[in-house]
Amino acid sequence: MTSSSTPVPSQGDYPFTLQYLTPSPGSATTPSSGSTTLKLKKFIDKLIREDFNEGSEKQTLVLKKKKILSSTRGKHIEANIVEISEREKNKQVASQLFYQLVCLGKKSQECGFCVSVYSPPDYKKIKLFIDTGGAMGFALKKDEEISTAYWSIVSVFKNKHLFPSDFSGSALDYLMPKIVREGGRYLDCFNAKISAKLGLPFFYSKYDFKPVAKVAFDKNYQSGWDTTTRGEPDIIYMVYSVKFSTDMKKLSMIDKAAKTTELIDGLSLCKDSEAAEDIIQELQELNCDSPT
Repeated sequence: MTSSSTPVPSQGDYPFTLQYLTPSPGSATTPSSGSTTLKLKKFIDKLIREDFNEGSEKQTLVLKKKKILSSTRGKHIEANIVEISEREKNKQVASQLFYQLVCLGKKSQECGFCVSVYSPPDYKKIKLFIDTGGAMGFALKKDEEISTAYWSIVSVFKNKHLFPSDFSGSALDYLMPKIVREGGRYLDCFNAKISAKLGLPFFYSKYDFKPVAKVAFDKNYQSGWDTTTRGEPDIIYMVYSVKFSTDMKKLSMIDKAAKTTELIDGLSLCKDSEAAEDIIQELQELNCDSPT
């Protein structure tokens, strides 16, 4: 279920600080006294390949917007989405880094209110993936009561200040294939309008995720939610489905949006426990193999 969001914390207790190379409004940080400066990508490379030395000097990690040529951007972006949580000794610093990046990404987007942020201790228990430039990422959480084979998708984010300047597509174009290959098969999201009057579930349906359950809005799901401007959108549970993908590919973009809305409108409001049962049933009945 969608978790309560958490504000960006002070970076004083972390072994690093994050700093935009070109300050972004309201988001620049000041390097710590005596810290060394390092590009985020190099820090991530070290995090993946070797155990982190907790006694090492505090580092300022530089966040820089990438420039990617149109002919290579797709392969380049996807190739740089890596897991940072594999090494057991690095899980704490990896969770702190992911937490900071998802908070910055959430803050950078007008639709950031839809992104759910967990605490660093919670992130320490799950799989964390980020683009090595910090432009986007996601996390995978295992709920064995629902599935021992597949993962729940949480904290999908994009930082518009870091996203490639020559790329006008969606971050989901590169995140979703990676998510599915890594075993991500189900998620929940707000049925909130985020672009051109289209709801968030539509954007996931484009990547073969089918609406299967609907739970009424609860302000406790997301702290600081402004019901005056954002309303009280239902929570939509979605499951990856090859059959749903086949059906949707036959439709135009307008018809896909209409189909997604039709499916959601056809769902009866249920409790969290009932939604979990619907997910289990869909995972058992649907062909959830990764696309080839």
